[in-house]
Amino acid sequence: RYTTDESEEMLAVTFPLYLPKIQEVLDERKMLRALNLENLFSMEAQCNHEKYIYTETTSQETTPLPEYIVALTVYKNVKPVGEKNGSRDCWIMTKEAKRLIRSLLKALYIFHQHGLCPGKFNESNIVILTGKGKAKFTHITFEAKDDSGILRNYEDTHAILQRILCQQSPDNVPKDINHLLELMSSPRSINMGYVIYTHACLLPLGNRYQFFLQMFEKIMSVLDRAVHQDMLNDVPYGDNWHTILQCNPLLKESFHSCENPYDTNGGSTVFLKFYRNTVVHRMENHGQALVYSNKKKLKYTPEEFEEMLAVTFPLYLPKIQEMLQERKMLRALNLHKLF
Repeated sequence: RYTTDESEEMLAVTFPLYLPKIQEVLDERKMLRALNLENLFSMEAQCNHEKYIYTETTSQETTPLPEYIVALTVYKNVKPVGEKNGSRDCWIMTKEAKRLIRSLLKALYIFHQHGLCPGKFNESNIVILTGKGKAKFTHITFEAKDDSGILRNYEDTHAILQRILCQQSPDNVPKDINHLLELMSSPRSINMGYVIYTHACLLPLGNRYQFFLQMFEKIMSVLDRAVHQDMLNDVPYGDNWHTILQCNPLLKESFHSCENPYDTNGGSTVFLKFYRNTVVHRMENHGQALVYSNKKKLKYTPEEFEEMLAVTFPLYLPKIQEMLQERKMLRALNLHKLF
């Protein structure tokens, strides 16, 4: 029996120069900086909650939220990699919209961590820092945190996000974003603060890989494999993942190239294994002839691959987050460092 930390400790002392030398090679080829590895060292210190409040004495230029969102592009239409001529009409949230919403939810989370609940607020109590696109609260009062205050705060934030996220077209709201909105409007939000704060729909595409693998390893740390099925009961796609993936050549390649064929009747535990294998080997088919798609060759970035997964299985990461939170297994992963 061992933890993920113990496994990494073993690798570190067995091959101590391996990671440093890979870093050195990538840096010499000017390929290292783009990986943003510094994000893995960031610490969510006990932030002063006042950092998330704007006052007139603050020397920062701001734009009122209602004015800012008029010019904000919330969604962009994407064609998943390998589906240039496909029929799928897919939408994802823009980086700018993610930054805005995540900063608002982070401020709320920090307030709650300090035992505070803002009084009732609306769009007029939010300003956006010029040049940064991040939200701050203004002209608000605070009360001691309690369940009713937390619920009210998320209801108020939900109303603001509805205005932001549905301004282009409610039909284009992706399923993962709807999941976030549903959590915030539910009484369950009282116990789902960390999921809301670190929701997968707000994650930079480049960090989805690490985000999933940390949750995967947490699930695998439960030694009783029989428990896995119970843990994954409420996670979607267990019955039809092998049908859904047929829409994309890279996913088909991953499915058919497995040395031991996947049991399509194996449910959520088999899909978890498929998803893990797919993301770990995601770049192995870059520029290679796809055996199961007429020798097609595709060039793509890690972000484009994750974008394809995000629009194909939009609820997968959020639902795993939710499941782990219910079992009090999520917070220890420190997923907030990946934002």
